[in-house]
This record gives sequence, C-alpha cells and structure tokens, in this order.
Amino acid sequence: MNHGLTQALDTFQDVCQAILMLAIMAWLPEPYVGIMLAFVAVLVGNCMNLVVCGVNGGRMPVRRPDSDYLRTSATHCPATAESRLLILADIIPIGKATVSIGDVVGGVGQLSFVVQLALVTWLF
Repeated sequence: MNHGLTQALDTFQDVCQAILMLAIMAWLPEPYVGIMLAFVAVLVGNCMNLVVCGVNGGRMPVRRPDSDYLRTSATHCPATAESRLLILADIIPIGKATVSIGDVVGGVGQLSFVVQLALVTWLF
C-alpha cells in the first residue's frame, strides 16, 4: 500500500475515533461537558494534521530536514518550496523533535481530557 495513503488512513481513523467519542460524550450529563470539549480539541488537531497531509501527497512536511527521523519515515518528508499549508506542518521545534500546530492542539485536548476526567471523578 502507498505510504501516503497509509498516513491518510491512520489520520482518518483518528478523526473517526474522536467523532465517535464526541457522539458518546453528547449523551452524558452536564458535568461531562469539559470532557466533550477536550475531544473537540483532539478532533480539531487531528483534522489539521489530516488536511496538511492530504494536500502534500499524504506526507507531513517537516521543516528540520536534518532530522534522522526523515531518513526512515514513510509518513514525513522535508518541507520544500512546493510544500503546501506549511503553517500546519511540523514546524515547531521541541528538543530534537518537531511538531505541528495540530499536534499541539491535540495534545492540549488529551491533557484537558485527563484533567477533566479527574475533576469529574473527584467532584462527583
């Protein structure tokens, strides 16, 4: 199977899982609204990654082409002048890694989910 298609399918699966969890959370009582919002953040982050991969042939452009990871990755490629939607690509350096805005939004959503779940469990 084409590596770009594999990346797109993986991201699409993440989006579908977030939509399913959002639908489940819609049926929960009011204290769980924060958890629902956390899943919305995860969904938005995954959609951002899906869009940038979709317009770049199924691969995520990375601004740090000197990374060893790029040599072995089938789902990432170096960012070039032809790369589209570079603002959504992996452009934020964190140590030796590089992440995208979608990764940050999704990570905030995941952290928010854990915090909200802990608060709801503790308060109710």
